[in-house]
Amino acid sequence: MERLLSNDAEWAAWCRQDHRIAARSAFAFADMHDLVYGIDNFRGQQGRNTATFWGLAAEQLKLVAESLSQSGAISSAVLQPICLTAELAMKGTLLHLGIAEKDLRNTKLFGHDLTKLGQKMSQECSHRDDSLLLNALSCFPDYVGDRYRETRLSRMAVISLALGAQFVAASAVRRISGEDLAVQMEITGPGPRGNFFT
Repeated sequence: MERLLSNDAEWAAWCRQDHRIAARSAFAFADMHDLVYGIDNFRGQQGRNTATFWGLAAEQLKLVAESLSQSGAISSAVLQPICLTAELAMKGTLLHLGIAEKDLRNTKLFGHDLTKLGQKMSQECSHRDDSLLLNALSCFPDYVGDRYRETRLSRMAVISLALGAQFVAASAVRRISGEDLAVQMEITGPGPRGNFFT
């Protein structure tokens, strides 16, 4: 069983005394908090399958975490649940905002195009995360077109994509759910997310 860090000194050592690593890990924690508690807070509400889509996104993220933690090697297969995490979370939010599920499935409108989904979500429900979210989505592979190809991405690049998917999912949830530990991180420290993520 993995041991949790028991104090700030252990966390600082784990972050190699690097303020940027510490800030990025704090935001990753905030994103996970906002995703999980946002889904839990929303589950009781009715309609549009929003919580179902968000829950499926969280399950895809869990598969990614398990895959990355159990293997030193990276395979192209892990890119599928990374992309699905982002897609399902944004589609759940768009369902809540009144976009019909048939439109979300329509390949001419959205389909699996993460950038189009992100743009529509930002348009329908703007949020302070929007520019960072769209920038993160621009780094994602074409997971439909690339699904039959071996990835050339390094392990660190895949981990960065996984954290990007977690951010996208958390942002999709927090703009609807009201859970927003990330804004507290921005206000009380370490500072604006944009200072640590480009």
